[in-house]
Order: sequence, then structure tokens, then C-alpha cells
Amino acid sequence: MLKKNNKILAIFLAVFLCLFMMPFGINAKASTDQDYFTYGAGLSEAQLSETERLIGLPQDQDIKRLVVTSEDFLKYTGMNIQDSSLFSSAYISRQSAGSGVHVYINTPDNITQIKDHQYMNAALTAGISDVNIVVGAPIQVTGETALVGVYKALEDAGYTLNKDATKTATDELIVVNEINQNNSNNANFDSEDFSKAIAEIKQQISEIADKDSITIEQITIIINNVLNEFNITISDSDKDALSQWLLDFSKLDIDWNSIGSQLSSLGKVISEKADDIYQWGNESGFFAKLWEAIKAFFDKIFG
Repeated sequence: MLKKNNKILAIFLAVFLCLFMMPFGINAKASTDQDYFTYGAGLSEAQLSETERLIGLPQDQDIKRLVVTSEDFLKYTGMNIQDSSLFSSAYISRQSAGSGVHVYINTPDNITQIKDHQYMNAALTAGISDVNIVVGAPIQVTGETALVGVYKALEDAGYTLNKDATKTATDELIVVNEINQNNSNNANFDSEDFSKAIAEIKQQISEIADKDSITIEQITIIINNVLNEFNITISDSDKDALSQWLLDFSKLDIDWNSIGSQLSSLGKVISEKADDIYQWGNESGFFAKLWEAIKAFFDKIFG
């Protein structure tokens, strides 16, 4: 079971981070050379040193260090989180165009929420591409700080981010994981298939020409059809939550052609890449296990 979970989790983070730049335009002055280490403001000096060790932060390279604060959380997600609750960190290295995204979580026992294939799926909302990322934390946290750190690093490098999209991507994580938790004992629900279904639903929405006219009723029809295709059964309340989030998704000002083309291959990525990433993680010790569920979101420690 652990091996299966690690395969699934390795994919989710990679896809979440596979689209961040492309749909929204890139500043011509953006740097692809600078590596970054972003860390939560809540870390003590001892915890920071331990995090660097856990992540395997290179000591002989030019790495720019950025602290992730409550102001960053508010800026990128719209959420008010105290500095003292921010712990998870990320080592981010930009890659050349077409390199793809590679993500490894060093501390799967400490990054406790959101399956990686869900994280990957949300990337199709936020829009991340061509970056290597290693995530870790010295204590058990949910992991949002690492994601916000990626946002901050890429913007610092000169990339133009769509704040509505980063917030909507965060909302996706919350909604999708609530649904996963609500269906943890549902025999007609598979988390990996659900992520594939979400990608298919978003692709179909991306293909609607006049998105300003999209209604909840249209989205609900798409949801029902796709869930039936994947033999997934969820409650009406879960469908309502999903449709409300997808309505926000449909209103984003993004490059829908780019989003649609990458969504079309996401299901295949989820199925085929898990073994590759798991093998790397098994050999190196970097298993991906991020955010298995966001439950009682504001009652937990935010990483």
C-alpha cells in the first residue's frame, strides 16, 4: 500500500507544478538560471538547518534564499496565515523550455496533505512548466508554504503570475481533497481516477468557446457525464462544491489553448509517470507524499 501511495503522490506534485508559466505570458527579462531555496517564516534556526539537510540543498551553488511570510500567503492565495505557522520549504531550479517538471518530496511523513496527482492537476490551473522542485519540512505540516514559495521564487525570477489563477489553484486543492476525504470509504471512488476525471472536466470546459456564458447547469452536466465515464459516484453536495469551484475556474483570464492541450495528456501522465518518479524516489529516498487531504483547513497547522 505504501509503495502504491508513493507512486500516486509522486505524480500529483509534478503535475500541479507543470503549467505555472506557460498560460499567462513570460516577462522577457525572466531568468532561467537562478536557483532558489524558499522556506517558511515559522522555522527556527535549528529547523532551518535541518530542512536544508533533509532537502539536500547544495552548498556549493549560487542559490537565492527567500523567506515565505504571511504577506506572501495573502498575496498568492488570499488566505491570512500567521508567520509562526509556515514551515515547509522548497528548492527550486528553473530548467530550459521543454524540460518539463520534476518534483520530489524528501519528507513524506511530514508533508501530510494532498495527494501528488491532485497537486499535479491543480498545476493545470496555476500554470507551471520547466522546473525542478524538491520539497521538505522538519515537522508535520500540510505543505502549502512550499507551494507559495514556488510562486514567490518564479515571480522573483521575473515571471508574470496570474494571482486569480494561483488562488483558484489553491481553492482546487481544498475542494478536491475535501471530496477525497468524504469518499475515503466509498467503494465507487478511486482518488487517481478522480484526478483524471478532474483533468477531463477541465479540458471540456476549456473547449467551450464562450466561457462568459458558462452556467452551473452546464458544468454540472459535464461533471455527471465525466464521472459516469470513470465509474465514480459522489454525493450531490460534493458535486455542488466541485461545480462552484469549476465555475470560478472557467472565468480565469488564461491561455485556454495551452491549458487544453496539456490537460488532454494529463490522464496518460498520471498513469504512466508514477512508476518513473517512484523509481527515482525509491533509489534516492525522495518519495512524493504531499497533502493527502485538506480537512478542517483553518484548524490545522499550515506548512
